[in-house]
Amino acid sequence: MNELSSSENDILWEQFGNLLKLIHNVHGETFGLPRPGFQFARWSQTVIDHLEHTLQFAKDNQIEVPDLAPILEMVRANPQWLDEIQIPRLLHGDLWLFNILITHAENDPAIVGILDADRSWWGDPMADWAMFILAHAEKEEGHSRFWQAYGQPEDTAGSKFRTTVYDAMYAGRAFVWAVQHQDAETVERAKGTLREVLEILPTLL
Repeated sequence: MNELSSSENDILWEQFGNLLKLIHNVHGETFGLPRPGFQFARWSQTVIDHLEHTLQFAKDNQIEVPDLAPILEMVRANPQWLDEIQIPRLLHGDLWLFNILITHAENDPAIVGILDADRSWWGDPMADWAMFILAHAEKEEGHSRFWQAYGQPEDTAGSKFRTTVYDAMYAGRAFVWAVQHQDAETVERAKGTLREVLEILPTLL
């Protein structure tokens, strides 16, 4: 990115938005991972299963994830907000700048490849990894070009509840990983996110 001009980066951000929209417009038949035992009829079941697996994995490794259990209970008690998502859509699962190949010759730069789709699953596009990163990364000029190409996400009571739950979903997983790898900075950041989610969720019910 540092080797490209601002206008060249804008071109790539716009292409990124169009590509992710293309991926998210692929419909599936069930929610969850594309393998037996991890497929669900409802989106709420998928998210709850994800949170439960995080807590169980943490327990098995003698790790206590702060605030995630009461967050899970609130999600279990209010599945209707998640179940507003009726159509399973393809999620890449690990798409960010390090998994994008570009070419840059005499013409404008262009995206020519997307890598590492081994974490792909079916669900709400706003739960995809790229959307989580965009929501929390330091804002860059090109982000607006991404959203112009992709389309602005909805802003409703249900969407606010869902994106807050997704924050907890990713923060819980990050916390466990960070404890195992002795990444103190990520541990503290994940703890802060989980604490914020626990405070915010009741206000969205």
